[in-house]
Amino acid sequence: LIDVNTVAQDGMRIRASAAGDSFRREAKLAEHLADAKKHVATLNEEIAMNPQKLSARRKQARLRAATEKQTRLEQALENVRVIAKGREARKKGDGQNARASSTDPESRRMKMSDGGTRPAYNGQFVTDVPSGIIVAVDASNACNDSHQLVPMMKETERNLGRKPKAVLADGGYNTKSNVFWAANSEITIYTPVKDMKKQIAEGKDPYAPHKGDTPAMIAHRTRMKLEESQTLYRLRGESAEWTNARARKCGLYMLNVRGKEKVRATLVLVVLVINLIRAEKLRQLKKREYADALSS
Repeated sequence: LIDVNTVAQDGMRIRASAAGDSFRREAKLAEHLADAKKHVATLNEEIAMNPQKLSARRKQARLRAATEKQTRLEQALENVRVIAKGREARKKGDGQNARASSTDPESRRMKMSDGGTRPAYNGQFVTDVPSGIIVAVDASNACNDSHQLVPMMKETERNLGRKPKAVLADGGYNTKSNVFWAANSEITIYTPVKDMKKQIAEGKDPYAPHKGDTPAMIAHRTRMKLEESQTLYRLRGESAEWTNARARKCGLYMLNVRGKEKVRATLVLVVLVINLIRAEKLRQLKKREYADALSS
């Protein structure tokens, strides 16, 4: 049903199972972690001193809940330090103000489609353009798509045993590193030229080579100037955006699980549903085409 010559990639922000006020700074997380450790120790002492007071199931449930909370806080504390180092390395804000969620430490605050900022995950989908079959899926907590192209193209190759010849992606994937990697991997990348409207308003040619452009980026600009490239790129909307719409139709608005591993498992289940329905429609279409060919 698929040939994987041309694929389209896009990301979709999905609301995480975490409250906005669960994001706390390192000092507050450390304080909550200390309290959680004391609580776990107290529960263990109570169970040891009064083994007959609670049923075995209730004892296990209370201890498990407390231990899971301690584990989440430990992970949140570790993540907030990673976030702080990243912010300081990028020189974007004070690392001391970095926050992580105490309920879903792997989630991140992201700007959503309505302009608001909420805890979310970045679901990545790669769709075979002619068929509409989703060939790769993953869950990320990156707030933008700039570093998601390479791992998803590698995931596509792992899933299907071959890499695509061309990939259509929006402007968020248009980086020098992505264009360079695609050129070296013999994959033709089609993404909009950055700041196109601004450059046109300033009377500049957005497709002309810019200072600091690599040979791969110059070739990319030249390619995107061609009418056939722009015509091909327009197929991205009816494939990648369609995939996002189908995922929303399956109820993928807010997650009921926590952690990237479980979020990815949820996305895989949604993709299986979408692909099974789409594959059946494609098979029925092929049967009708075959019957029409025989009758003619």
